[in-house]
Amino acid sequence: MSIYHISAVTLKVRDIKKSFNFYSKLPGFKLVYGGGAIDRFTTSEIGGSNMYLNLEL
Repeated sequence: MSIYHISAVTLKVRDIKKSFNFYSKLPGFKLVYGGGAIDRFTTSEIGGSNMYLNLEL
């Protein structure tokens, strides 16, 4: 079996606000879903390339 493409990575985090603030400073990250004070899940697109980083409490 070969892997040709990874479309999303989900990270379980302890502090979603702190984690989002860290990753959002990287070039090319754009918030797609979540980001509010009470959200337990956020999705960010990486560089418009159909690759996503999910942060989950």
